[in-house]
Amino acid sequence: MKAFYKMWFLLITTVTMVYSQDWPLAPEVWSKPVLLDSALNQKWKWYDTPSFTRNFDTIYYTGGNGVYRAVRKIINQNIVWDTLRLNEKINIPGQYAPFSCSISRDGKRLYIAHWTVGKGVDIWKSIWDKDSKDWGAMVNMGDVINTRRGDGYLYEVSEDTVYTISNHIGLATIYYYIFDKQKNEWAIADSFANIFMHPFRRSDKYGLSLTANKKKLYLGQQYVRDDPNLPLDQASKRKQELAVSYWDDNKKEWGTPYYLNINSQGYYPDSIKWPGSIAGGSDMYPWISEDGKVLIFSSDRDVKVDSLGNGDFNPKLYISYLLKDENGEPVGVETDENNNPIDYYLFPNYPNPFNSSTIISYNLPKSEHVTIIIFDLLGKEIAKLIDKEMNAGMHTIVFAPQLYNLASGVYIYRLKTPTQQISKQMVYLK
Repeated sequence: MKAFYKMWFLLITTVTMVYSQDWPLAPEVWSKPVLLDSALNQKWKWYDTPSFTRNFDTIYYTGGNGVYRAVRKIINQNIVWDTLRLNEKINIPGQYAPFSCSISRDGKRLYIAHWTVGKGVDIWKSIWDKDSKDWGAMVNMGDVINTRRGDGYLYEVSEDTVYTISNHIGLATIYYYIFDKQKNEWAIADSFANIFMHPFRRSDKYGLSLTANKKKLYLGQQYVRDDPNLPLDQASKRKQELAVSYWDDNKKEWGTPYYLNINSQGYYPDSIKWPGSIAGGSDMYPWISEDGKVLIFSSDRDVKVDSLGNGDFNPKLYISYLLKDENGEPVGVETDENNNPIDYYLFPNYPNPFNSSTIISYNLPKSEHVTIIIFDLLGKEIAKLIDKEMNAGMHTIVFAPQLYNLASGVYIYRLKTPTQQISKQMVYLK
């Protein structure tokens, strides 16, 4: 028996050592999340498992009873999101609602986690038909990718490389696969086979997304109480959390995920109807920009519940910007002890270059009158996006050049207050 306990002690010690080596030099710091777009995040709408095309102007998501697509459009000189429930090849009549969805960056392949008779949840694939301008029938991804225990999510790195959140061992964790063109089938290529050693085994996962260089993997996972000093009452308010893992070139595997600074806490509603229940506190399904500097995710951090337990529990879409990288280096902005920008800041627009619309975000250290104006390179004013009093903190606005009949080219966007003026360039490709 002593030998048995000694073996477990050595195993746990080894696991701890492996974990500690994988941590970054300094935790990443992200800006305070704000709603992605007020025109998109309307009350009672449900945005779960969101994924985006490369230009961030088309969103696919599960909305409770099916897979939906929202496209940013210009209607009556206003920016709106045209929402459509996908066709019956995707949302099959009489079947359970899809579990999750994700879109390839180029918008040509759609992956859906759907119930399969006799097997549970499988990953299915649909290809965009350019002739009919609609999605084709779903095709099962096959027995190599799909397991008997269930498969909840797929993320496409490329057409022949995918990551999944699958339940091979009784716990939803991450695997990756490479398509074998000679055998014309998928082959598992993961390095996570040791249940005791790999940190991805620790808790259930909720969505994932990789940077273009494949060095960072962002994911949602069930909260694990690592800090024993955190009171149990506080820990219980943290449900699903956003985390990041780094690729280790020496070990050829992913390192220990650590939680981002932007995760939210839920709260206990003041309600007799919901005794002991917690509202909010879930941050899931991250979608990282290819350069790793913009993060959009699904969260119920701002839910409000009345004394009867009624309220809008539905998750909304939030956006955050990288302020400090994993080496502790500022990404162009200084922050205070609470990781909030301490000065005026105009973030680089994203995406850039862009061909339909782009997101412009800025920070104000205090409340004051703000104007955001678009100019051409000759100094001619093209558009005034903001001209009013704004509160301190982070703000986001969408610029759609179609409203102004612009030609392709370089434009200037300028943040101006009574005491500050900041300008940046953006590139429009019509």
